[in-house]
Amino acid sequence: VIGMEPDLRHRDTEYGAPGRAVFNAHERWVLEVVIPWAERVARASPQQRAVGGYSNGADFALAMGRLHPDVFSGVLAHSPLLTQTFDANARASGVRWALSAGIGEFNGWSQASVHIATGAVRGRNAAVRSCVGAWNHDYEKWLDLSPGAVAWMFNFARAAQIETPLERSSCHVEGSG
Repeated sequence: VIGMEPDLRHRDTEYGAPGRAVFNAHERWVLEVVIPWAERVARASPQQRAVGGYSNGADFALAMGRLHPDVFSGVLAHSPLLTQTFDANARASGVRWALSAGIGEFNGWSQASVHIATGAVRGRNAAVRSCVGAWNHDYEKWLDLSPGAVAWMFNFARAAQIETPLERSSCHVEGSG
């Protein structure tokens, strides 16, 4: 697991959209430093790699999954704002997409973002696990929505047993991926 500190100094990296210099630099770092390290040290194959984030980091995760479906087998995006156009390419069908949004977030913007991303990857016959419920922009909910999402993304044998009560009540899966 490689994580970025949620700090205002890193906001531009999190918000970075494809084509912007800061996004491009972060993308290169992930692809040219982090992934080779994970392959060398942990022998992590694409089937053992996922990219994820919440809030601003969710947009980065969606962009990386969309741009590099050959590198990641899963994308976890809690509360994305989807500040860029989201069009999934044909290779996105091999990625498992775990998306979540609270209906109280940003006047429904995160919920709309999840619907847009879900529709795009559903159109590519990808497996999508979407969770929408009555919560706000809240890291405690993201923590509660993650165990089952991670287990599902990696297709663990007992993924359903790992789900939290919140996941059982607010998440559903479409497609087999």
